[in-house]
This record gives sequence, C-alpha cells and structure tokens, in this order.
Amino acid sequence: MKKVLLFLAVAVVFGLYASGASAQSVAEGERFTTGISDKNPVDDLQEETSPIAGPIYFFSAIKNDADRAKAQHVWTRGEEHLFTANFNIGRNMKDGWRVNSSINGARLKSGDKISVSVVVDDKVIKVKELKIK
Repeated sequence: MKKVLLFLAVAVVFGLYASGASAQSVAEGERFTTGISDKNPVDDLQEETSPIAGPIYFFSAIKNDADRAKAQHVWTRGEEHLFTANFNIGRNMKDGWRVNSSINGARLKSGDKISVSVVVDDKVIKVKELKIK
C-alpha cells in the first residue's frame, strides 16, 4: 500500500512539473530611471518626462517559479521596435532577479511615447510607458 501511495504522489508531482502548471513569473518594481546603482534604480521617471540626453534605463525585478526562464525587455516607440534586451533568469531569489536595459535618450524627441514590455518565456507579463514632453 505504501508503494502505491508513493507512486501516486510521484506521478502527481511529475505531472504538475511536466505540464508547467506550477511555473509562474511576476515582474515587480518596474520603472524608467536615469541610472542604476548597486542593482537598483537611482530615481523614478514619471509617466511623462522632459527630454533626456543620456541613457534611459528600464528596471524590473522578475520573480520566477521555473528553474530557468528567458526574459526580455522589448522597447518600442509606437509600432517601431527599438531594442530587445535578453536575460536568462533562474528560480526565485528573495527580491527577484534584478535586470535592467537602456536606450540612448538622445534618440527620442518631444512627443515620443516609448514602452517596454517585460516578457518571460514568450509571455508578456507587464508593459510600462513613458512619454517625452
């Protein structure tokens, strides 16, 4: 009887793992910033900001239940793809995997609206926008 119960428990756990039912990803604390220090954003650009001549960074902390995942920051301006940053992330860390990417703010002009999509294993989990005044 014990062998049957053990077999059933292993089968259920393996079935959940194989189906991916337990794998989830969450992005937290995403923000646009003018810099990164000690893996953290130095400031928080609001949804609308004045033109910036230097880099504009995008920061996110991604918590992941899978052993490994592929994450991306996909930068766009309207329908135009600007840049994709690729990251390999592992299982959850206490505060998540802190990742950042950047573009040159000089590429942007007044009236531009950019967005960054946080993508984990081909699934968009967050989108954040920034408008240049």
